[in-house]
Amino acid sequence: MKIFRNIFFLLASIPLFIILVWLFAVPDNLLQDKIVESISGADRTNNISGSITGFKKGLFFSAYMESLEVALDGMPALTITGLECSFNLRKLLEGKVTLSIKGKIGSGDISGLLTYPAEAEINVDRADFNAIPYLSALGIKSDGYVSGDISIKGPEAHITFNIPDLAITEAHS
Repeated sequence: MKIFRNIFFLLASIPLFIILVWLFAVPDNLLQDKIVESISGADRTNNISGSITGFKKGLFFSAYMESLEVALDGMPALTITGLECSFNLRKLLEGKVTLSIKGKIGSGDISGLLTYPAEAEINVDRADFNAIPYLSALGIKSDGYVSGDISIKGPEAHITFNIPDLAITEAHS
């Protein structure tokens, strides 16, 4: 009986140890730097860069960012606010390291799954067209919204956007 109790305590202490390491031994700025580095190193030809404000770690391997700003060639391209990400336990049990993400683009929503090494399923729902600063920098101004699905598997990507009430006007500098 004593051996079963000891095995039980050992098995129960392993997840507790892992959670404590996550909370206290893995610094927030290390995770923040790795996320920014992965965005900035994603495509060296287009000079993509990222910055994060308000980064916080959650209890069960989750993270929260007040905003994630992506710039393309030095121009602000996209800002995602209220970005939450966490490990997807169902996919982890299947042997895939997958992050679930959820956030806002303007008043619209963005959600999806990012799977290591190079897979993604992202859904954009009713994101304000004018909340994408890169389009304004290119001279495109609109009052509509955009919805879409982005699927990436290895080197292949399938992107579908739906812009039902597009009203493009010329942006004035």
